[in-house]
Order: sequence, then structure tokens, then C-alpha cells
Amino acid sequence: MSKRPTVITIVAGLNIFTALVALLVLILLGSHYTFSENPLLNEIYTMYFTIMIPVSLFVAYGLLKVRSWAWTVTIVLQIVSGVGNTVSLNIFALVMNLLIIYYLTRPSVKAFFKKTEEPVLDEKVNRIA
Repeated sequence: MSKRPTVITIVAGLNIFTALVALLVLILLGSHYTFSENPLLNEIYTMYFTIMIPVSLFVAYGLLKVRSWAWTVTIVLQIVSGVGNTVSLNIFALVMNLLIIYYLTRPSVKAFFKKTEEPVLDEKVNRIA
């Protein structure tokens, strides 16, 4: 198998980093920190992070092992996250979502994950991938 595209390693690393930061926040702050004055909203946030930490780590593993499902899950999660970032006006995170989607949908990356049926010209070495 050919070398994994750098962008895949970066996206997997971002997944691992955000999962570890979220885990650290949940452990260190625990019940001492509230995301909102609304207790129900706090429970929703806590459940969200509790679910997303293992999902992020699992998807990072799938990306590093070049699993086709990980590419699909990453695209879906980036779209969902992008919608949330649009609503919350988090422009930096939205730009990151769009960049990740852009790079994952490049022909050479899609071909690497076998998400295309036709041969793709590898942009770096001008050969069929």
C-alpha cells in the first residue's frame, strides 16, 4: 500500500488531541464546572462529550489504519460539527471543518480510501494511484 496522505495523519491527530482535551476537561472539572445555567443542557453537554471521546479515538484509529468507514464517518462528523459551528458562529472551527472536508474529498485522498472507482492521477508524482 502507498504512503498515507499527510492530511489523514493530521486529521487523525486532531481527533486524538480533541478527545484527550475533552477527557481532561471532564476529569479535571467534573461536576465542579457547568457549561450553562440550565442543568439539562449541562447533562446534554456531558453526555455528548462522553460519547464523542471514544468515537473520536475510534475514528482516528480507522483513519490511521486507512479504513473506508473512517473516511465516511469523518465527513459526516465534520458536516454535523460545521452546522453546529455555524449556529454558534464559531468561525475558526467552521473553517477547520470546511478545510478537512475539502482535503478528504480530494481525488488522491478518496482513491487512497477506495472511495472512487476510476484511476486517479496522483498530484505529487504524476502517476496512477
